Amino acid sequence: MKQSVSYIDTNKDLVSCCARLKMSKWLAVDTEFVRERTYFPLLCLIQIATEQEIFCVDVLEIEDLSPLYDILLDPSIIKVIHSAKQDLEAFYYSLGKVPQPIFDTQIAATFLGDKAQIGYAALVEKYTEVTLAKAHTRADWSKRPLAAALLDYAADDVRYLGFIYEKQTQALYEIERHIWAQEEFVALTQLHHYAPDPEAAWQRIKRIGHLDIPQLTLLQRLASWREKEAIEKDKPRKWIIKDDVLIDIACSTGQNNENTKINNLSDTLYRRINSECLMVAADTKMPTQNDINKTQSLTEKDISQVTSLQALVKAHAEKLKLSPQLLATRKDIELLVRGERQLPLLQGWRKTVIGESLLKCIQESVNCNRSESS
Repeated sequence: MKQSVSYIDTNKDLVSCCARLKMSKWLAVDTEFVRERTYFPLLCLIQIATEQEIFCVDVLEIEDLSPLYDILLDPSIIKVIHSAKQDLEAFYYSLGKVPQPIFDTQIAATFLGDKAQIGYAALVEKYTEVTLAKAHTRADWSKRPLAAALLDYAADDVRYLGFIYEKQTQALYEIERHIWAQEEFVALTQLHHYAPDPEAAWQRIKRIGHLDIPQLTLLQRLASWREKEAIEKDKPRKWIIKDDVLIDIACSTGQNNENTKINNLSDTLYRRINSECLMVAADTKMPTQNDINKTQSLTEKDISQVTSLQALVKAHAEKLKLSPQLLATRKDIELLVRGERQLPLLQGWRKTVIGESLLKCIQESVNCNRSESS
């Protein structure tokens, strides 16, 4: 793959670039952004490749990116991206939409028998026997000017995507899994994956199964408050307040707030958090019983059933030569055992391949328990 590489940093050059891009049936796309110090990703560079050319578009230098965004949103052009979710999120925060239709080479690879979450470099080596350099994986893409070595590195991130896309597309059709993959691509472009949701922010916090209902309700309000603060100040969540401190505050509910001391938290900030959480409490939905159930530890009987269902998933995956995680993760199975039915494994291709079998096993277990108790 010997495409020419062009650095685009003016509106005039971008218009000329887009005139050539819109003639393609597919475009290989990647982004470079920074997010270490912000809530929102700062999009810095967009790399786009055709069969003949690679363009590195400097987002920070160009005032009007609408010609490029029009192409990225053009439904007649397939956007080929590897591990697309973070790139789509960066686009969402830049223009309120995501490029589509897309083809994610990482997802396609799992349907073709590769390991889950396979990296781009591994795919390039598999299909082209080229070993990519890893020298600039931690570069600060917001600094200008961009060194030539950085631009070469960025160009390599899209140089081979088109070739891989064509090989994968052919292989998916040959084994009749192209429809399965397409379902995943469409699901990935749904905007609800990327829109901030302060009321659901508490669900990202780990190790909260020991909290009772009042504590969990307070944690939900705390997490919502933190999310709004992070959005308003454009700072990482943990810079506002860390998860373990939120849990400590939630666990202090019912105690004398004047005398409660939370590690690494000043009295002033503690009082402010409590005050502001009380102010927003009326606008915050309380966790439902179903939400609460998801945080509680599984019973020994439930764990046994999860293990049995995981074995079934593994057996199905081996027959299909797929990663078990592609069919259903352990978290999916745990939610299924808890009674949740709005799950990916009960929709689309997964429902037919594995979902119905899992439901049948659960129902058989229920029937067996009824027989034993009668």
